[in-house]
Parts: sequence; structure tokens; C-alpha cells
Amino acid sequence: MELNRKSAPEAHTQPADPAGARTETCAREDRTGKDVRLLEELIDIGMDLARSVREQALDPDGKLGAGEAATAFAHITKSVRLTIALKNKLIEDRDRATRKRAEAAESEAQQRRRTLAWNRSNERVRRVKHAVRQAIERDVDESDVENLLADLNERLEDEDILADLRERSVSEVVARICRGLGIKPDWRLWEGEDWAIAEAEAGVPGSPYAGRRPAANSDRPPAGAEEPAPPRIATGSDPP
Repeated sequence: MELNRKSAPEAHTQPADPAGARTETCAREDRTGKDVRLLEELIDIGMDLARSVREQALDPDGKLGAGEAATAFAHITKSVRLTIALKNKLIEDRDRATRKRAEAAESEAQQRRRTLAWNRSNERVRRVKHAVRQAIERDVDESDVENLLADLNERLEDEDILADLRERSVSEVVARICRGLGIKPDWRLWEGEDWAIAEAEAGVPGSPYAGRRPAANSDRPPAGAEEPAPPRIATGSDPP
């Protein structure tokens, strides 16, 4: 099976309304922050009550007896402990949700990068295959074309070639495959192709097009060239 016929990886479905989702998330975090502040205030109040009970228990003239003070102190401290535990749980839940959102966002970003890389790689496969096919049909006997095309398809599924497609220029991959097939590419065939023009404009090291001007049959001007001025339309008032 040819690589450029494979299905592209599916991207994760984006939320229908990302802005609305972010607004809801911010509102939830605001509520959690407000709840945490209220619980901290309750903890402070509980600690104040516990200190007051302690002072009354230690005061010989206090109204609370030792037994009553111990009971009140136990109830207050239990409430404080439960409030602290609730506050900590709210914070942990908020932090866990934040981490999950960050992980989901990173996963989606990675998927987008993989999809983009796949699309670019697939386009390079198409370009390389087209160029090498032309070189085969031009350079070899008709009786050998079918076998060489089958060999080309196998090479385009090779992991090393796929790695080259991601990291190297189209011309370099074309040269490598042609060398492996025992044919000599005629670089003039592709002077007008977009990828060849791009390599010429970028001055890709090692490219046979580096330093060349774009082919004469190309509609693309060289990088940095000014657009031609539009033709002047004659009017009746123009001088002869």
C-alpha cells in the first residue's frame, strides 16, 4: 500500500465554543477561590473560639467548668479540622482540574503538530514520487519502468526515507532514491516546480537549484523582487 494513500491522523474535536469553555473554567476557579477564602475565615473564627475556651478553662473565676470546657474545645477543634480538610480538598480538586486541562491542551497541541507534520510529509511524498517517476520514465527502457516504479513505492515506505522526508529537502531525497535505483535525475525537469523554486529562493545547501533564478516558465517572481507595475490604461486625454 502506498504511503500517500493512507488516512491522515484524526485531530481531536475542538470545543464548539472555546471562549465559552474558558469563561466557564474561570468562573469555576473564581468560585473555588472564594470558597477557600470563606473556609479560611471559618478556620480563623474556630481558632479564636478554641483560644477563648482555653482561656476560660484556665481562669479560676471562669464560667466554664473543666468538663464543659473540654467538651466545647473538642467540638470546636473537630470543626476546625473538618474545615481544614475541606479547604485542602477544594484546593487539590482545583489543582487536579488545572493539571488535567493543561494535559488535555498539550495533547491537542501535540495532535495538531502530528497532523501538520503528516500533511507536510505526505505532500513531500507526492512531490518526490512524481519527480522520481518522471526520471524513471525518461531515463530507462519501457520494459524496466514497472519494476522500478514498484521499487520506488517500496522505498517511499522505508523508515529512513520517511525520516529524510521530514528533515531533508525534496531534491536531496529525490537524488538519494534515484541513486538507489541506478538512474540519473535530469534536474531541468523540475525547474518550474514549486519545491524547486522554493529551494532556489532559499538557497538550500546541496540543492541543485541553490543560487539559480526561478525557471523562466514560472509565474513566481524571485524572492524580494518587486511586483511589476500594472499596465497603463490609455484615456482620451492622454497626449499622443
